[in-house]
Amino acid sequence: MISVHEFVHERLYGLRMGAAEASPAPRRRGNIRAHGSKYQVRVTAGDDPETGERIVLCETAATRREAPGG
Repeated sequence: MISVHEFVHERLYGLRMGAAEASPAPRRRGNIRAHGSKYQVRVTAGDDPETGERIVLCETAATRREAPGG
Protein backbone atom coordinates (compact mmCIF):
# COMPACT_ATOMS: atom_id res chain seq x y z
CA MET A 1 0.00 0.00 0.00
CA ILE A 2 1.33 3.45 -0.89
CA SER A 3 1.21 6.49 1.37
CA VAL A 4 -1.04 9.49 0.75
CA HIS A 5 2.10 11.45 -0.17
CA GLU A 6 3.01 8.89 -2.85
CA PHE A 7 -0.59 8.74 -4.11
CA VAL A 8 -0.74 12.53 -4.43
CA HIS A 9 2.56 12.55 -6.35
CA GLU A 10 1.36 9.76 -8.64
CA ARG A 11 -1.95 11.53 -9.36
CA LEU A 12 -0.17 14.83 -10.11
CA TYR A 13 2.55 13.41 -12.34
CA GLY A 14 1.44 9.93 -13.39
CA LEU A 15 4.48 8.11 -12.04
CA ARG A 16 5.45 6.43 -8.83
CA MET A 17 8.00 8.12 -6.62
CA GLY A 18 11.48 6.76 -7.29
CA ALA A 19 10.62 5.71 -10.84
CA ALA A 20 13.66 5.97 -13.11
CA GLU A 21 11.83 7.27 -16.18
CA ALA A 22 8.83 9.53 -16.48
CA SER A 23 5.89 8.42 -18.54
CA PRO A 24 4.30 10.76 -21.09
CA ALA A 25 2.83 13.80 -19.36
CA PRO A 26 -0.69 12.91 -18.22
CA ARG A 27 -3.47 15.36 -17.54
CA ARG A 28 -2.89 16.94 -14.13
CA ARG A 29 -5.50 16.11 -11.56
CA GLY A 30 -4.56 18.47 -8.77
CA ASN A 31 -2.87 21.66 -7.74
CA ILE A 32 -0.52 23.24 -5.21
CA ARG A 33 -1.57 26.50 -3.61
CA ALA A 34 -0.36 28.79 -0.85
CA HIS A 35 -2.40 28.25 2.31
CA GLY A 36 -1.37 30.77 4.93
CA SER A 37 2.38 30.30 5.53
CA LYS A 38 2.28 26.72 4.17
CA TYR A 39 1.34 25.01 0.92
CA GLN A 40 -1.66 22.79 0.30
CA VAL A 41 -1.69 20.03 -2.31
CA ARG A 42 -5.11 18.87 -3.55
CA VAL A 43 -5.72 15.99 -5.95
CA THR A 44 -8.84 14.30 -7.27
CA ALA A 45 -8.94 10.60 -6.45
CA GLY A 46 -11.98 9.79 -8.56
CA ASP A 47 -15.66 9.66 -7.70
CA ASP A 48 -17.36 8.02 -4.73
CA PRO A 49 -19.34 5.13 -6.24
CA GLU A 50 -22.18 5.49 -3.71
CA THR A 51 -22.71 9.26 -3.75
CA GLY A 52 -21.15 10.20 -7.09
CA GLU A 53 -19.27 13.04 -5.36
CA ARG A 54 -15.66 13.79 -6.25
CA ILE A 55 -13.06 12.50 -3.76
CA VAL A 56 -10.41 15.15 -3.04
CA LEU A 57 -7.26 14.34 -1.05
CA CYS A 58 -5.35 17.14 0.65
CA GLU A 59 -1.87 17.32 2.10
CA THR A 60 -0.04 20.28 3.66
CA ALA A 61 3.69 21.02 3.48
CA ALA A 62 5.84 23.70 5.09
CA THR A 63 7.50 24.69 1.80
CA ARG A 64 6.61 24.29 -1.87
CA ARG A 65 9.68 22.11 -2.36
CA GLU A 66 8.44 19.67 0.30
CA ALA A 67 5.01 19.48 -1.33
CA PRO A 68 4.57 16.36 -3.46
CA GLY A 69 5.01 17.45 -7.05
CA GLY A 70 6.42 20.81 -5.96
